[in-house]
Amino acid sequence: AIVADLGQRGSLDAALTQIRDDGRFPAERLFSEGYALAMSATHGLAAREAIDGAELAGETMIVRRHCELLSDTSRYFTARGVRPFFAARVTSDDRALRLVRSGLGITVMPDCFRAPGVVRPRLADFPFTRDIGIVFGDHAASQGLRERRTIRLLAETIEEQVAT
Repeated sequence: AIVADLGQRGSLDAALTQIRDDGRFPAERLFSEGYALAMSATHGLAAREAIDGAELAGETMIVRRHCELLSDTSRYFTARGVRPFFAARVTSDDRALRLVRSGLGITVMPDCFRAPGVVRPRLADFPFTRDIGIVFGDHAASQGLRERRTIRLLAETIEEQVAT
């Protein structure tokens, strides 16, 4: 909402963010990513590549309250009979990763989030993805922002990192 307001007022040239399908602003998609579990490297299931949601019925979880997939994630686990105890409700991804690393619980996060002591096994049959890219303010086209050197450098750097 903040990005949208700033973009419409001309206060924001460009933002690196999740791209929505609403078409409100011009955007350049840089990559797509999925979602996976985040759990402590010492967790009993940490060595697994993929975990079925039903296997997590007895697990304590951490809720990322700002998660764009919170409703979908809740439905996914409910459909598998999982009604977990929530040890924490957080609004910071860094805090979620610290709590996960400490072994307090597990959570679902976009694939890009990594931290020492945290493993990211895939959640079976969880098909959700998100697009990340550069969103431009309404005035971007008239000012040629897409072709500015800093924007091109940012896009190229991210694309190189995703490719490796």
